[in-house]
Amino acid sequence: MESFKEIVNFYKDNIISLYLYGSYAVGDEVEGISDYNLFLVLNDYKFSKELSLKYPPFIFTESELLSSIDTFPIEILDIKERGKLLYGRDILKDIEIDKNYLRNQIERELKQKIINFRRALNFENKNLLIFMIMTYKSLTSILRAILHLNNLNKPLKRIFIYYEISKLFDVNYKMFLDIEECLMDKLKNLNSLEPYVFEFYKFLEKLSKKYA
Repeated sequence: MESFKEIVNFYKDNIISLYLYGSYAVGDEVEGISDYNLFLVLNDYKFSKELSLKYPPFIFTESELLSSIDTFPIEILDIKERGKLLYGRDILKDIEIDKNYLRNQIERELKQKIINFRRALNFENKNLLIFMIMTYKSLTSILRAILHLNNLNKPLKRIFIYYEISKLFDVNYKMFLDIEECLMDKLKNLNSLEPYVFEFYKFLEKLSKKYA
């Protein structure tokens, strides 16, 4: 991954930690669809446009990170438990996530998903189905945070996270299997997911009501 080498060479001694997170960190990636997600923690940050990267990292200073645990608990938990340390010190290792912070962000994120999905229901059919798949992918860290909140098993891979969630909320697991299969097949059978649109929306609604 060229971005990793360029980042390390550019920031050098200023780097505290560089993590890979998301689908590539756990083997859930789909070539041509998935992005590399990088999380960079620096001693200090000075504005610069000297780097031109296809996959630029999210950048925090150490003080910003430590003051953001209440703001981004889902993301920090996900990187801590599913991310890969590529370079530097594992600064997230000893960070504890307060469950109240986690619950508050879960509520905010789910309400946003519901609002966006209602809007998407007016998209053209192909765009609606792609939106559903992208929502399916982006829910992963939120769902894992829900499992954490309930002291349940927290798998690393997306489809197994959905399996645990399907048991917790009594949801049709085959829907998630079919969405995952379509995703891994690079959306070749996209129209086959059309019967699931309303069911997926109802799933989102069930989650949102639980954490309202």
